[in-house]
Amino acid sequence: MDKFPLMQGGVSVGELITEQEALYTWFEARCRLPGEGLWCAWAVGDRGELRLGVLEPCGDRATIRRRFSARLTAPLGKLRQGEIRP
Repeated sequence: MDKFPLMQGGVSVGELITEQEALYTWFEARCRLPGEGLWCAWAVGDRGELRLGVLEPCGDRATIRRRFSARLTAPLGKLRQGEIRP
């Protein structure tokens, strides 16, 4: 399990957790949303980005958990951080 900051506008608002499972990687993003509306979580690497999906409200926080194959995560390169974007 690895943890990375989940950023929004240069400020850490939560965390992105990754777990390897055979040929797959699980991504879990958790944060407090900075405002109303739909927010998407992204995994950002040194060579690319991967859209994880729309965060789901869960009490006073928001979360998403998704699994992607090695074929989809390989273009990211080395993971640097997560981001949330409107």
